[in-house]
Amino acid sequence: MTELEEKIYNGIKLTSKELEEAILECEEVTTEYGRNMRWSRPVSTIIRIKDKLFCIEWEEGLTECQDNYFEYQPYEVEEKERVIIIKNYIKKINNKVL
Repeated sequence: MTELEEKIYNGIKLTSKELEEAILECEEVTTEYGRNMRWSRPVSTIIRIKDKLFCIEWEEGLTECQDNYFEYQPYEVEEKERVIIIKNYIKKINNKVL
C-alpha cells in the first residue's frame, strides 16, 4: 500500500494535490458525473484500497480556464445492489401482442 493509500485508509486529511493524485493513482471502481453547471460539474470517484471502498467528490472544470477543484475529503462507502422493475405496456391487436 502506498503512503497516499495509507492516509486515505486511516482517515488522515489530504491536501488538494493529494486528492488529485488519489483520483489518478488509486484503483478506480467507478466514476459518476453530476449535472453540468456553468463552469464545472460535480464528480464522484469510487476507489478501492485493500478491502475498503472510498468516495472522493470533486469538481471538474468545464472550460480551459477552469481548474479541477479538489477540496472534499474521501469517505468510506459500501457497495449495495438494487433491483428495479420497469413495467411496459404493449399494444395488442386481435389478441396478439406485437
